[in-house]
Amino acid sequence: MATLGRIRRALSGHGRLVTACLLASAFLGVLLPLHFSMAYKEVSGRNRAQLEMLARRADVRPEGFSFAVLGESADSRRVFEGILRNLGGDDTAFCLHLGDGVHAGDITSYAYFLKQLDLAGRKPLLMVPGPDELEGGGREVFREVFGETYYSFQAGDCFLAVLDDRGGEGPDPEQVAWLRGEMERAQDRSCRLVFMHHPLFDPEGAESGSALRDQDLARELLALFEENGVDMVFASHAPGYYQGSWGGVRYAVTGGAGRSIEQRDDRHRFYNYLKVTVSGSKVDVEVVKTPGPSSEGWDHAAFLWSLHAYGFFAIWFWWDMALLAAGVLLVFAAHDAFRRARARRRVAPEAGASGDVLQHYNGGLKDG
Repeated sequence: MATLGRIRRALSGHGRLVTACLLASAFLGVLLPLHFSMAYKEVSGRNRAQLEMLARRADVRPEGFSFAVLGESADSRRVFEGILRNLGGDDTAFCLHLGDGVHAGDITSYAYFLKQLDLAGRKPLLMVPGPDELEGGGREVFREVFGETYYSFQAGDCFLAVLDDRGGEGPDPEQVAWLRGEMERAQDRSCRLVFMHHPLFDPEGAESGSALRDQDLARELLALFEENGVDMVFASHAPGYYQGSWGGVRYAVTGGAGRSIEQRDDRHRFYNYLKVTVSGSKVDVEVVKTPGPSSEGWDHAAFLWSLHAYGFFAIWFWWDMALLAAGVLLVFAAHDAFRRARARRRVAPEAGASGDVLQHYNGGLKDG
């Protein structure tokens, strides 16, 4: 009985408000990790699944194949989604996205990006991490969704390496050592290709911030590429399209998959993606120009509206409903606590007055 009394007192007045707060916090504390776990489970290890799909494709043959390369598609609907629809119907075997595809490094941006990728159908699409993917806590989200931030794979008789340049800082020593070992083991392959987000050197020939910030490391990587017979390096980050050679290594920079390009021209600064054809040791690159949006401002606004609407209804709806329910619980608990407190304050003076009357009456009886 004493225990029941303590429970009743805990659930009354301010005790009830405190209890409601604790229950709401526990409810949300359990729901949020569960929500993230379910969201991650749905897409976890995407790159691994895409590589398994790639291994089963009959159009990736040792004698040759073709694939697409694109980058810088963040905050775009018309251009990026148009490219994906084209890829879904063309003869390329797979696609490599060179990064900066998500709006930000949060799970909502990643989920919406994956929804956009569905427009390419069942074509394998592999991911290179860019600064947008790694922003904030994005590195951990990238690992949950896509897997490792750097990896290598084989297509036909070609070796392909994907690097994590850590938002422009460049690969760390551990990754460079890994790359060296992978390239040494790939010397019997007919061609060797490298994919990264930032170019080694600025393709615009100016200090525009497009290249790796550590230029000594860039020169070290170039020496490693030359030493191991890398046929071509594909990079992004710079808006538009650039191609040429760094020493004895060819490069192609494509940053035109949808992100706004200022001061557009027909030579470099235009929307594009690449179609790459590999035939033995020969690597041919075709740049595919893509029409831009009629209004970049409206395209960006449409993207943000779609992103937040998708996040609310497809990602966060039940979490938002739970948050609303917890808020309603707290409001009602607070209202009940304040109502009971006012009732006690009204009763206290009346009880005091009744005590005075009773004491006066008892005193009168004694006098009598």
